[in-house]
Amino acid sequence: MKKRIAQIGGLALIWFLFMQIPALSEVTVQKSSATWNKSATDILPASSVLKKKGILLMFMNPSGRPCQIQMAILEKHRGDIEQHYQIRFVNATNPSDRPLFYQFGVRGMPAIILLNDSGRVHHRFPPGIMDRNQLLQAINQP
Repeated sequence: MKKRIAQIGGLALIWFLFMQIPALSEVTVQKSSATWNKSATDILPASSVLKKKGILLMFMNPSGRPCQIQMAILEKHRGDIEQHYQIRFVNATNPSDRPLFYQFGVRGMPAIILLNDSGRVHHRFPPGIMDRNQLLQAINQP
C-alpha cells in the first residue's frame, strides 16, 4: 500500500511540473518575441550612432576552431576595422544573443555581417573564415 501511495505521489509531482511548463514557455516566448522584434538599429550602441560608425557582427561559437581562428584575425586587425566599424561578437552559447541568429538568418559559423551607421546590412560574408584582405575590401567599400 505504501508503495502505491509513493507512486501516486510521484505521479502528482510529475503532473504538477508538467502543468508548470506551459506557463514557463509562455513567459519565454513573450520575452524572446520582444527581443525578436528589435531592429538592427537597436543593436547599434549609442556611441556608434553618434560617431556615424557601422557595426561588424561576428556570429560565433567560442569553442569552434574556425570561430577561434576568425576571432584571432579580427583581434589582430582590430585597429584597421575599428576605423569604420565597431566589432560586436554574437555568441551562439549566450541565450540573449540567439534571437540575432534568427533575425539575420545565420545558420553557419563563423559568419560576419557589416551593418552601416543606420543599422542596415551593408555586406554579408558567406559563412567561413575571412582573411584580412576580404574584410578590408568590404569595409572600405562605400
